[in-house]
Amino acid sequence: MPASPGFATVILYCALAVFTVPAHAEDWYRVELVLFEYTEPDAGGEWWYENPGLPARDQTIGLIMETADPVSADSPGALEAEDLKPYVVLPGQEYRLAGVRRVLASSREYRPLLHVAWQQPGLDARNVRAVHLDNTRFERKAAEQLEVEPEPGEVREEPEYTPPVKVFDGTVRLRKSRFLHLDVDFAYFPDTLQQPDLEMPAQAAGHRRFPADYVRLTESRRIRPDNLNYFDHPLFGLVVQVSKIISADDADE
Repeated sequence: MPASPGFATVILYCALAVFTVPAHAEDWYRVELVLFEYTEPDAGGEWWYENPGLPARDQTIGLIMETADPVSADSPGALEAEDLKPYVVLPGQEYRLAGVRRVLASSREYRPLLHVAWQQPGLDARNVRAVHLDNTRFERKAAEQLEVEPEPGEVREEPEYTPPVKVFDGTVRLRKSRFLHLDVDFAYFPDTLQQPDLEMPAQAAGHRRFPADYVRLTESRRIRPDNLNYFDHPLFGLVVQVSKIISADDADE
């Protein structure tokens, strides 16, 4: 689906679990992603019936939420095997799409939902693991970081548990063969999903079709390192950038 004119402007503006992996003979990449929703989406008259199902969770891995120093060919000793830490969230100061997020956040048309970056090896389709991204996990981690330890002798007041509301649930898979490929699969749960008021009977089948509670975006494409990649849905979208940080030749040396 082509990008909306408004988002094209944003792109032009911004352009100016431990998983063991071999620490050699692999190219290493950093993956950075900005997920956003449209505040006033234009569905173009499209309706969504029947929940489309959630992205598959098998062969996925969650990000390691403790930030660590990123792997970089410019850092002393960065090519040592013990420094290659896959699927670790990178610190915010290392983000390169800060301008993208800033422009989205300052616009009335978009609302950023997630901005995250990590590093991983470039593996083939048989060995790669898709990264699972779920807003509830990020919200729990943020809440843990904001917790204040009680003073000595003071009793901690436990707040009533309120389960986080699901907003997005998706996977990102970077796989390498002769070229780089990126597979994204995201379910998005809007506050309200505009649908007809009545259940609509299916004309070909003998059952009633119910409005969906969420929508899903699934796309695979070949990508080039350092390019901005835009994945579009009428209700939400993603901007992803993949950059090589270490080549297999450097790692072997």
